[in-house]
Amino acid sequence: MKYRDDLIQEIDELLEYDRKHFDSILTSQSLGILLSEAPAKGKRRSIGVAQVNPQVKLVLVDLAESLKDFPEWCVVGGTAINAYAQPRYTGDVDILILSGWGVEKLTPFLEQNNFFKRISFHIFRHIKTGLKLDFVVPGKVQALTPERAKKILSTSLEDKINEISIKVASIQGLTVLKLMANRRKDQADIIALLKAHGLQDMSEWDLTRGEKRIYNNLWKISQKEENI
Repeated sequence: MKYRDDLIQEIDELLEYDRKHFDSILTSQSLGILLSEAPAKGKRRSIGVAQVNPQVKLVLVDLAESLKDFPEWCVVGGTAINAYAQPRYTGDVDILILSGWGVEKLTPFLEQNNFFKRISFHIFRHIKTGLKLDFVVPGKVQALTPERAKKILSTSLEDKINEISIKVASIQGLTVLKLMANRRKDQADIIALLKAHGLQDMSEWDLTRGEKRIYNNLWKISQKEENI
């Protein structure tokens, strides 16, 4: 695949540039920080996974090739957030699937082209870049039921990287996942989405009373930060 070869060349050139000009070798993790470009203040970022760094692109391209016969998956986590809002560092690529598939069923397809290597039950390592591929299934995230997972998958949006289809969770779907996890970084991600795209209509997502309260509080925080 020519596009895959072009991505690998781009990654290698970036690493070589770093060796020459900074006298150090960036790891795959720190490279993500270097390549993230924040938009100018007050400007909303356009949507698209094609805007993520080339290493993540390569992981997604290899994933799409490996799972071309398994349509029910979508990108979630930091990579999906970076497709919608100001980029932040993320050390892995999170993928939502239904537990009925089973990671066991997917493993031969992920490993067959020597793209990925399984390193634990839900986690694979991308061989070329070293980035981790982490599968999210119902039950792994507290309160993520099969019904919620199905809705997130069914409302995901199709994006493209050089004509290669990649499904990304919608803003609402990502918000639900982040509300369920509700760690500090998850709250920061929701604030980033609110700043970039405003308050979302969550009426069809059956949020709990606690989730509604958290979302409304984060909306207020996002408005205060916008006015600073």
